[in-house]
Amino acid sequence: MTSKALRICIAIPSLSGGGAEFVAREWAAWLAQSGHTVSLAVTHPKDSDGTIPGVDVVHLTGSGLMAHTRSLREHLRLGKIDVVVSLLPYYNLMAILATRFAGNDIKVVISGRNVEVPYPEVHGRKVRTTRILSKWLYPLCDAFVAISHPVAAEAGALYKIDPSKIVVVPNPAIAKIESEDAYDTNAAVSSRTADREHRARLINIVLPGRLVDQKEPAIALRVAEILQLEDHEVTVHYFGDGPLRSQILQDAASSGVNAIVHGWIEDWYRHLPPCSVVLLPSRAEGFGNVLLEAAAVSVPAVVSSQALGSADALVPGITGEFAPFRSAKSYADAVRSAAEIEIVGAGAWLKRFSRESSGSALIAVLESVVRFESA
Repeated sequence: MTSKALRICIAIPSLSGGGAEFVAREWAAWLAQSGHTVSLAVTHPKDSDGTIPGVDVVHLTGSGLMAHTRSLREHLRLGKIDVVVSLLPYYNLMAILATRFAGNDIKVVISGRNVEVPYPEVHGRKVRTTRILSKWLYPLCDAFVAISHPVAAEAGALYKIDPSKIVVVPNPAIAKIESEDAYDTNAAVSSRTADREHRARLINIVLPGRLVDQKEPAIALRVAEILQLEDHEVTVHYFGDGPLRSQILQDAASSGVNAIVHGWIEDWYRHLPPCSVVLLPSRAEGFGNVLLEAAAVSVPAVVSSQALGSADALVPGITGEFAPFRSAKSYADAVRSAAEIEIVGAGAWLKRFSRESSGSALIAVLESVVRFESA
């Protein structure tokens, strides 16, 4: 195994826009700071992308898988890349095609970010079509990095990847919070604790995420109705936006639930009211970064155990609760229990999801597949 600097390329749609892009940015920044040569190969750059110190951003030219593959192959050749890391299925296919059939010795590490099979309606026809090609190509990778253990288990069974190639690398989910020195977590916790002691019936349900069908945001209103019948004072706070915004506000008005749509706020965890419980009612999750972000600021969270991938992102009874089903009653029971949790002693577990811990785990994988001859 090598301890030398590596030349690494990370393939991703852009530098902004979603969870995979966030992870790619954090990995690239940490790898560059650790002395490795890093480039990001993107297919759809955005005005909001920004820059990362010490990291080159390369725009892959053309349109479609084969054109992008040719462009990536040329970048790998010119950059004398040792290993390419890809995130998301399309980029996994591109990375394998650009390396395995080009007569080079560039290593390829692909990534799995979602639980796919149980919820075909969530991922759509395009993913199911891509899966046919993935079943042929994925076993050719040098390593498969999974976002969570459920994702790793599914990938091994679905794509017949050699189990010795599959590694779970924790998401750098709390990287944003780590970098915000101005945010005094302890002060925020004590203020919420004081409010909870004096206002035991108050529950603020917080949903950070897009207002789309897959996230099932409207179920929070049904949860609020149940809790209100038990004499809780409930407000639902949506930190996100999307096509369901108007429908949710209309539903809230007609059902008598106080709901506020704040719009998407990047540091939503800094804007939480007292006695908050984060609710993630998604049908499917590969992990659930917001569950970690909530825990990092000592706010309990609730997610359905049927979301599968979230099993790695919550410690029941310590950082929140699992709802066994995706029904309003099941969520209401879990929210009521989570509201009683005071998060203490989770620091060591949370460090697993820091930029340094995630980056160190990734570089261990990269070094395991790239071996230089002894000087």
